[in-house]
Amino acid sequence: YMKEKGFFTCPSSTGEGGRHGAFEGGNYWHSRMVAMLLREYTEKMGLTWERPESPEVIGWLHDICKMDEYMEADGSAAGAKYIKRKDTPLQGHGVKSAIIALSRMYLTDEEICCICWHMGAFTGESKWDAYSKAVKNTRTSSG
Repeated sequence: YMKEKGFFTCPSSTGEGGRHGAFEGGNYWHSRMVAMLLREYTEKMGLTWERPESPEVIGWLHDICKMDEYMEADGSAAGAKYIKRKDTPLQGHGVKSAIIALSRMYLTDEEICCICWHMGAFTGESKWDAYSKAVKNTRTSSG
């Protein structure tokens, strides 16, 4: 499914402001790095998850929605190689990623909340209360 939908070839951003992964295959490389770092942090911090594979599940799937988020710029976007599509049916990339993942596999509540809220404090200020509640209700425990 992921190969068919372009997960391994799509960018991870438009590149505006120097953001990560604005190149062909950028989403694969970004997601791979997030999965590797989540595993590393889990081990270093002695975290336990409901499922041992959660760091990889979250890392690989947190931006799965980007398979249809961007398209190549037509030259009108002031030097940007990619532009964000405005015609996608689901908006909000954390929630959209969780919905796509849930349509293909089982996710724990921890995984769902981590994917939905992976932008953390960079989520809009109007959503900070909901983000804080998600953190408190799904916090992993230290060993």
